[in-house]
Amino acid sequence: MQMKKMIITLMVIVTGVSSAMIPNQVAASQSSIAVLLNGKTIRFSDERPFQDSQGSVMVPIRSISNALGAEIIWAKKNGNTTLDIRDGNNTVSMTVGQTAAVVNGKTKDYGTKIIVMNNRTFVPLRVVGEGFGQEVKWSAVDRIAYITSPGSKVTAPNNELGEKDRFGREIRTKNLPKNYSDYPYILTDIPNEMYEMKAPKRAYLPSDLINYAYIKDDKAMEYWKRNTEAYYDLLLNVNYKTIDDQWAKDLFSHINQSNVFNLTEMKKYVSWVKKNKILIEGSLEAEPSIIFYDELSGKFYIRTSFKFRIVGYDKYKSVIYDIFFDGYEKLQKGVWYEGYADIPLSTNIFNNELLSVSASTSLFEKSIIYKSKN
Repeated sequence: MQMKKMIITLMVIVTGVSSAMIPNQVAASQSSIAVLLNGKTIRFSDERPFQDSQGSVMVPIRSISNALGAEIIWAKKNGNTTLDIRDGNNTVSMTVGQTAAVVNGKTKDYGTKIIVMNNRTFVPLRVVGEGFGQEVKWSAVDRIAYITSPGSKVTAPNNELGEKDRFGREIRTKNLPKNYSDYPYILTDIPNEMYEMKAPKRAYLPSDLINYAYIKDDKAMEYWKRNTEAYYDLLLNVNYKTIDDQWAKDLFSHINQSNVFNLTEMKKYVSWVKKNKILIEGSLEAEPSIIFYDELSGKFYIRTSFKFRIVGYDKYKSVIYDIFFDGYEKLQKGVWYEGYADIPLSTNIFNNELLSVSASTSLFEKSIIYKSKN
């Protein structure tokens, strides 16, 4: 009981950090946007939607096209990057850097440029939604974009969407996981197996932490989520042809800065990637409603879902920069794997609620991994 009181006290002290310290790129929940397709939240595995200076909701083209069942065809024309999005009945053609789109042969100016940011192409949601016959509505109050397909029984906004959490995701009350009481609520878009994965030993559960100040702080939770995803976006996308020491510096920027030796090790990995011709692709999504606290180590854990494949290498050794990789069962080349992992977060700065990924992080320790079913 004494230790529990001490932990709670430390948590209260940490919350004294000014919100001004939070970087703009991981800005608060007020800048977070949810996109719902027929009442179901679209999950974005890499970059997230945002609202640009023109007020347009910009979305990553890959995620939104997948959700709508459309394919993307890329091309280079006269030095410009073009993309056609097709679903069998409709075609939307766009050029990066331009504001106009050709929808089923008719040109329309949407007033907002198609852009590339962090190696992801963003387009105005209206272009894709309306181009495929969807109704698109924007709720500025809730910061939710509603996409409704023709004939859908769900309209927007609509009470049938159910209660939502503070991030705009739908909460379910049926078909609950066996350990549902460990969580403050259960989300519609998260499968039971993610909830039912064993929690870290000695951990305070999400239901224990819900009233702690910085767990309730949307800005802190958004930072934990974005920083974790940024780390693994680098780690799970490795190409021996393009990797350099800047990759190591960027990766290091997302972890606890207590030991600069980690940067040296990351640079050694860069050299190994080039020598061993390593190719990896994948993505990871962190879930801010599933947070654990290990009272012994003093670390928080954020639960994540991920998907990756090892495309190529010469020698199966240290293919992924992860301290537990070489001790894990051999993964097949070219096969997609997915699963869930609890990622440790910590800081070496006193009174800092902006936790970074711990240097001991691993996808192969506190995790479940299996071959992808599709």
